[in-house]
Amino acid sequence: MTVTINDDGTVSFQFSETPKGFDATDVAVTNGSISNLVQDPTDPTLWTADLAINDGVEGDVTVSVADDSYTDVADNLGSGNSDNTAVDTNAPTMTVTINDDAPSASSSLKPPKALTPLMSRSLTAVSVTWCKTRQIQRYGPPI
Repeated sequence: MTVTINDDGTVSFQFSETPKGFDATDVAVTNGSISNLVQDPTDPTLWTADLAINDGVEGDVTVSVADDSYTDVADNLGSGNSDNTAVDTNAPTMTVTINDDAPSASSSLKPPKALTPLMSRSLTAVSVTWCKTRQIQRYGPPI
């Protein structure tokens, strides 16, 4: 049998013969879980499941089936297999450093030129604050 973690968030279990007694308890997942394990209606040797990855994982997700955890229809013990993939579910972080070249008190408040490309993008999750002396100008919604 072969375990394959697919790019679409599913896992495939391909057997050489139709398995007997194969179910979700035969599948171990490190840093995640499976659900909706089903046998393909047109190919009884193919099973698929949805793969959910735990929050806060930065490392490998492994899906495995142990040796002898299922049989074929003749009651021969089946062999296991596994697949893994590297994931990072942690939210990205960003640091903004602004040099001390903000406009003077007599000029109109505009973002420094270094921020112009950033300011032209959607700022739904970014808040940029810059100041010089007592002038403060905020661009974007608060985080």
